[in-house]
Amino acid sequence: MYQETTQYPTKRQQVANLKTIQKLAKLAEELAACAGHQGIIMSDVRLEAFKRNILNGSEQGRDLSYLSAVPMYAGLRKAPSYRRSALAVSHGNLQRVWIHPDYTPYL
Repeated sequence: MYQETTQYPTKRQQVANLKTIQKLAKLAEELAACAGHQGIIMSDVRLEAFKRNILNGSEQGRDLSYLSAVPMYAGLRKAPSYRRSALAVSHGNLQRVWIHPDYTPYL
């Protein structure tokens, strides 16, 4: 008999993810403000989150699916460029560059 193997997050996990998103959003905004015109990618946020013990490094795959919501939650703007990830687990894939909303490029 077919059994569905997909495990949906429990209410407790959803609340924990929301709290983590809030912490990561503050971190992303801080990093984007420092980065200026170069902007940030999510692997930059992830590396800094490891250093500050917001993420512990054991998460992988679907456990990190909420990371795509972090830049939008922080209010960052999309830049028209991509950059390669420095994390080995990202396999060097391209990631969207995000810029702080207060940054205005030189015209």
